[in-house]
Amino acid sequence: MSTERFSDRAAAFSALDAHRAVLVAAGGHLLFLAGGLHRGEGLVSAPDQSDRPALALARALQSLQARDVADRDQGRGGPAQSWVAAVKALGAARDLVATHRDARGADRTPDAGVLDDGAERAAGYLLVADLVDTVAAADRDLALRAAQAGIAWSKVERAMPGLTRVSEAVRVLRMQAAYPASGAARLARLPLARPGVTSPTPAGALLQRTDRLRLGAWTLARHPRRANAADLVEYAAAAAILHTHLAAHASALEDPALAGAWSQQRTAWVDQHRLLARFTSGTPATLGLRADVAALPASAAIALPLTRDAAGIRAFGAAQLSPALMLELSAACTDLAVTNQTTLRALLDRDALFIDARYLTGDQVTDHTDLIEAKMAGRYVPAAASDLAPALAGYTSLAAAQPTASTFPPDRAPADRLAATRRVDRPTLERT
Repeated sequence: MSTERFSDRAAAFSALDAHRAVLVAAGGHLLFLAGGLHRGEGLVSAPDQSDRPALALARALQSLQARDVADRDQGRGGPAQSWVAAVKALGAARDLVATHRDARGADRTPDAGVLDDGAERAAGYLLVADLVDTVAAADRDLALRAAQAGIAWSKVERAMPGLTRVSEAVRVLRMQAAYPASGAARLARLPLARPGVTSPTPAGALLQRTDRLRLGAWTLARHPRRANAADLVEYAAAAAILHTHLAAHASALEDPALAGAWSQQRTAWVDQHRLLARFTSGTPATLGLRADVAALPASAAIALPLTRDAAGIRAFGAAQLSPALMLELSAACTDLAVTNQTTLRALLDRDALFIDARYLTGDQVTDHTDLIEAKMAGRYVPAAASDLAPALAGYTSLAAAQPTASTFPPDRAPADRLAATRRVDRPTLERT
């Protein structure tokens, strides 16, 4: 725009409208990133020192009242096309952030916690502020080019937004928000709130399915009444599959200790799967979960190829995932352990778990005629807290395998919860 004129008046008007629209869109995205009214009302988290100037900038931008540019001919001139594309991109960014919170400001995904990190929000604020500053600085050239296209100066002045308040808000925000050393690392990787499997590559599909599993486990832990034992078995199988492939390729990473750690986690997840498979519950399994888990091996075999021989399991070709993405897969499994432990405790608290009586020891069934009959007939009986002790301990060990920012901390129940006795006054369930 500083080197070329507008082709005609229509192109100039399109650029004027698009210039205002991109500033307003930046304000809308900034408002959602800041938490909007939810943060101001204390429904999200305590305001940070950079939140107030960010909200002030958002209000200044939204007060510009963008016109509807949908009916304009945006094919005229590069500036209008670029700014309209920016409006769409900012709208998508705003929608992405907004979907991680519900109407009351509560989390809808395990990744929503990054929006409560003041340093991450500050980095996002400053990125938007830089964009606003760059776009706002184009007002002089825009006005000159519009006048050259034949628009009267009086109309140009009315069409141009007043940016004094915006410039002051940008200046204040830059003074009060410091650039973090790492940048907006976690915020920049904020995934879709409801991820689908759309990647055409096996590596991308593997990452997307893992995101779906992580979100599903988190959601299950948030809604105890939907908890079921079948889902826990599927999640353990998924984590065992992922760590089998991760352990095979760990030797290619810079940290040699990862190979042993991931191999141990694979064994631990296999044991966890074996322990959980003996339980059942009355709530049906989550639709689609088994399909996601069943599809993992095919994607993992291409993204992280391996082979099995007399020497054990080892890599068979180069990995299609970077070391950082491999670490993310392992971290996702750690989150599965944390959230699955919460789900298992919810099932235990609701007396909703049943165990295959064939796994009960002789000491456990002694003096209980109904348990002896159930063990001999292969029926299910109500599970006691002592039956869950190994599985809960396994989750605690897996959750501590590496740091995690999950919402649910492991092992929150009191120690004497595991000392509860079995309830045998409930009817047994026939095995299916």
